[in-house]
Amino acid sequence: MPLNWRLLPPRMGVGGELSEVMNSSQSESFVERGGRAAARYAASICWLSVALVALGVCGGSRAQGTGIQISYAFGKNHLDTRAGIFTKDLVDSTVTTPLKLTENELNDIVIMAEKRDFFEMSPEMEGEGNRRVPCFKYRLTIEADGRRHTVRWDDCRGMPKKLRELHDVVIEFITSKPEYKALPEPVSGYL
Repeated sequence: MPLNWRLLPPRMGVGGELSEVMNSSQSESFVERGGRAAARYAASICWLSVALVALGVCGGSRAQGTGIQISYAFGKNHLDTRAGIFTKDLVDSTVTTPLKLTENELNDIVIMAEKRDFFEMSPEMEGEGNRRVPCFKYRLTIEADGRRHTVRWDDCRGMPKKLRELHDVVIEFITSKPEYKALPEPVSGYL
């Protein structure tokens, strides 16, 4: 039985019309030409793959989400990305739910932390401003790129300026999740 081959569309490495069917006498030369073209095509794909991997590893400011862990405790609330959970303060109790940040969100937090010199901050920070009550204690630990740093503060004199935007972004990522939105609201508040 003769071999029939359908040719690839033009500009795909093998000549001919899209629907042209070759007879068996032409099949051998087509196979030879097609084999060489396929080998060139495979080599091109291989080199492109290597280039894209190299760009991902070497290019850009950092590899996304690679080994990033965040632990953020504020009041009785706590985000733990290693465990993939968030604990919400309901005033009279707490409730815990599975909650994961995306690699892009984790990456954004680390980039913002680097811009704010988080990894060089004193482990104990103080806010600026007038004394306020109630005030809450905060602890933020970020692990990324082989570094681990923890900063503690309270907001009795306000949130330290260098940490305000970082705090707001982490809270925004948490509260945007459907898992968070499904949690019950507190039945009372703090005085």
